[in-house]
Amino acid sequence: MLKEHRRIAVEKAGIDINNTFVLDNGMILEMTAPNEAKILPIKVPSSPIFVDGYSLSDVKKTVISDRKMLAKEGFINVIILINIGKKRLQKSPDILSRGFIYLRESQKLLVETRQIVTRLANDEIKKADGGKIEVDSLKEKMHEKLEAFFLQKTNKKPIIIPVVLV
Repeated sequence: MLKEHRRIAVEKAGIDINNTFVLDNGMILEMTAPNEAKILPIKVPSSPIFVDGYSLSDVKKTVISDRKMLAKEGFINVIILINIGKKRLQKSPDILSRGFIYLRESQKLLVETRQIVTRLANDEIKKADGGKIEVDSLKEKMHEKLEAFFLQKTNKKPIIIPVVLV
């Protein structure tokens, strides 16, 4: 854009090309007189500063990457509540989606998602046989199965957040 601005200044506004400069971030232009300027060989420290809410900070690349992925693929949160005493799910899995699918228009996908999660939870409950549920293992299995399922059905890879309450 800077090069294009220079071109417009020269072609449209008639500014002498020798009176224009295209600088990179951190470069210093020293103006010693009205018609004298030079680019100094030193640079000032410069890096992007992002405005995040009310704060100015160096936002980490992973945060930016996550935000781009959320914007492109969305996320889905699947919550299950296991009643270990009764050896069953307390209720049907809850599903929350933002930026991935519109839930009201994706009932078939929701039903299939609930079936996958219910099957995985029931398998884990049987394995536990009234004992301790391997929550981390179940969450990992939910993530793997749902990621493959959503990719196959929607050609998207949303961020999947499984929550298992025992």
